[in-house]
Amino acid sequence: MKLGQAGTLTVLQLIHGMKLGGAEKVVRLIASGLRDEGLRPVVCGWYTGGEEADLLAAEGITIAPPLANARGWRRLLVPGHLHRIVKAQHVGLIHAHMSDSAVWALLLHWLSGRPFIITHHNANLIDAIVTKTAWYRWLRHALVHFCARRADLNIAVSETVRQVLMVEAGLQPDQVRFVPNGVPLPPEATVQKARKRRLARATGGFDAPEDGPMILYMGRFVAQKTLDVLIAAIPDLLARFPKARVVMLGEGPEGESLKAQAEALGVAEAIDWPGRVDDVTPWLENADLLALPSRVEGLPMVVLEAMAWALPVVASDIPSNRELIGDDDFGRLSWQGDPADLARAMIAALEDPAGTDAKVERAIALIRDNYSIAAVARLHVQVYQSVLRPSGSTGG
Repeated sequence: MKLGQAGTLTVLQLIHGMKLGGAEKVVRLIASGLRDEGLRPVVCGWYTGGEEADLLAAEGITIAPPLANARGWRRLLVPGHLHRIVKAQHVGLIHAHMSDSAVWALLLHWLSGRPFIITHHNANLIDAIVTKTAWYRWLRHALVHFCARRADLNIAVSETVRQVLMVEAGLQPDQVRFVPNGVPLPPEATVQKARKRRLARATGGFDAPEDGPMILYMGRFVAQKTLDVLIAAIPDLLARFPKARVVMLGEGPEGESLKAQAEALGVAEAIDWPGRVDDVTPWLENADLLALPSRVEGLPMVVLEAMAWALPVVASDIPSNRELIGDDDFGRLSWQGDPADLARAMIAALEDPAGTDAKVERAIALIRDNYSIAAVARLHVQVYQSVLRPSGSTGG
């Protein structure tokens, strides 16, 4: 691998912001893994910092500041701001995440001559696709396609995203590499303790006087997650498990409408809304089931985290979820957009503790062997090597 000025390759991890979120967490975990592999990551949320950046700073990883007030016409100043970071930090490679940052990475490539790669986290390829007008979506798609075709390499977090890149952006197979998201592996003893507790509760039929299964959702409250389907499934869930609790862990623009829907259906008392939390470990450890009814995903971090924690998963039957869950091998799939089928799948998972635990056991092995932070970091290093060897690029 070609090295930077200090003898270590410096890689700029570029994303719009570092607040708590799926892609932001991926960037943090990649940066930590690369540091452990002997590289020097520099992380920049060019629009805003946030909690994920604070966590990295506490690990001693370099955080480059965002451009102050990068709104309106000031967004034109972003390339110059980032170019100064590239020079000051002796960056040898630019690794952009998501569509806005792909544009900046291409401009930085033109300004600095540094090679750049793009990680595509979503099968839609662009951010905020659901909330914008048709012409805006078309323009953003055109921009990200343009950038992807000029990148030294593209990373797809799932085979689904890889296929979308080749079909929609016209990429050749050698222009896009599949590298999945990775998750930390929790302590094995803690995972097995949580697994045994879930199995005992389900085997007993959740029959304690005050007890009922805890269904967990983690993530943003946005349209692409179709959380109205989950809320609409709760009446059927309560008909079978009257003491069930549904925990909606997160926040977002759909929050108020979801609460109104729960009130209208008469299930508001069965739902907890803890908001956004810094540490999701207690929820992953104590829940009985994870539900993910999304209509679009790249490679869902919440499913990887749930599998790592031996938490059974019910997810919508969309290509990216099926990649992880298989044909009900590692969890259960439900028809996307169908509340009755989502309720059926959740009830089936809770009513079949032995079958569900067998899926959990296979899921734990899958994550350990293929989706650990260390394994994914090594794959990123291989990608960087493949980009730098033919280019002869160095930092400095």
